[in-house]
Formats: sequence, structure tokens, C-alpha cells
Amino acid sequence: MSGKGAGWKATERRIARDLGVTRNGPTGLATADVTTDRLSVEVKHTRRAPQRAEAALRQAERAAGPGQLAIAMIHPVGGRGANNLVVMRWGAFLDWFGDDPMANASDEERAILTPDKRGDA
Repeated sequence: MSGKGAGWKATERRIARDLGVTRNGPTGLATADVTTDRLSVEVKHTRRAPQRAEAALRQAERAAGPGQLAIAMIHPVGGRGANNLVVMRWGAFLDWFGDDPMANASDEERAILTPDKRGDA
């Protein structure tokens, strides 16, 4: 495949490597591009990030103080807060969360991010 078409594969490999796993590759099933014990990552390789999300993140980065993680919160009009999107830089994600995205989470955050599934049976 030409260099143009192969970029998305290289991006998936690099992200998987950053997380210490290998990319899933084409499976013929509806699976994420990269998975870890705690993450299901769908990678989108694009020429430009959505402009409003990028602008919001730049604003958050300018306003962030020492020790603060800059994120952009994208809230669809009429949507529920739990469906908001969080946008951040990949480098910041790795710096903040390292190998374990839950390492710095409080007990309350863990309860929200990893709900008890016993009631789903």
C-alpha cells in the first residue's frame, strides 16, 4: 500500500505501542483498533482535528495552571452531561495517566468510570 494509505495503520501501531499493547488490526468484527485492560480505543487518522474542539482545547491549555490537566468538554446542545465528549492531547493523556489510566483516580472517580455491573445480569 502507498505511503498515503498506510498512515492510519502506523498511527494505530504507535498508539498501541504507547499503551504497551499491539493493535488489533482488521478482524472482520466490530472491535476497537486498540484495547487494553481498561481502554477501548477507536483511532481516527485525519488531516485536521475538528476546528471547534481544537480551539476549545487550545483555550483550556492557555488557561491551565501548573499541575492542571487541560481538557475541552464538548457538550452537544440538548444532550445530557454524561454524553459530553472530553478532548485532550495524547501526550497529556500519557503524561497524566501513564500506563494505568486509573492510577490517579480517586475512589469516587473509579466508581463512576468502572460501574458495578452486577445489576446488568
